[in-house]
Amino acid sequence: MQAEAAQHRPMAGIVWKDEAPLDRLNTMGLPSVARTLAVVSDVRGLREFLRWAAAAGEDFEILGEGSNVILADPYYEQTFLQLGGDFALSSVRGKALFAGAAAPLAHLVSQSCDAGLSGLEGGWGIPGTLGGAICGNAGTLEWSIADSLLWAEVFDRSGKMQRLRADEIRFGYRNSSLDGMVITRARLALKLERPEAIARNLAAARERRIRQPRGRSAGCIFKNPPGDFAGRLIEAAGLKGYRCGGAVVSHNHANFIVNEGGATGRDVVNLIDIVQRRVQETFNIRLDVEVRILHSIKRRCS
Repeated sequence: MQAEAAQHRPMAGIVWKDEAPLDRLNTMGLPSVARTLAVVSDVRGLREFLRWAAAAGEDFEILGEGSNVILADPYYEQTFLQLGGDFALSSVRGKALFAGAAAPLAHLVSQSCDAGLSGLEGGWGIPGTLGGAICGNAGTLEWSIADSLLWAEVFDRSGKMQRLRADEIRFGYRNSSLDGMVITRARLALKLERPEAIARNLAAARERRIRQPRGRSAGCIFKNPPGDFAGRLIEAAGLKGYRCGGAVVSHNHANFIVNEGGATGRDVVNLIDIVQRRVQETFNIRLDVEVRILHSIKRRCS
């Protein structure tokens, strides 16, 4: 296959990995293998990768730290793209933070607060990278990453690069119009703040996070429906502690599914289906998923 042959052709800025295990690349620890993983370290390498993918007709998935992802299948016929190297760099310039899409959000929160800048404290404890946070408009009830974004640089699948202002991007509740695009870097606008005010903001964020379950999870599984909370509905439907294989609805927060050991992607997907059906039957409310559920190409086409 052309896709398979390309991974052995040297390309500057790209490391190709065949039959790549993905269990350490998703926060649930779900066992899975990708036919190919391409780790791209700079813009030149990304352009090369996108040229190859377009010419080969290769349908690829973008994977950051896998914090909002359910790997539903044990094997993926497609290529996974992961950014690293230059894309993980970040710097503070005045009251702005410039960062690559592979920079961990937790690091950016610490970096900005250490510089006396406020605006990202709400992201404390949210796992994942900046690119994933922007694509999914990560946040809390009071804050989202879109609140601080000035612009983002993105590549479409043909290799065209654009710098989009925040007002040129459609942001919604845990989604954006950048889905499917390769986000490479962004500029975040922050403000100078007194250390004691930043400390209070961080303490409030920690208080929110401490109520969430520990262990291997993908964060909140479902979006909150209008005027209600997914966790409340799931708990009221009697599903706290409900189990499919190694996947369990958390006893601490019912909107989390935790891998208590040996969970597979199929366990998690089955549990999601059960929760949706039970809440629909009990309250006539359809819970929409907040996470990305990834299937192999063969499964999509079947």
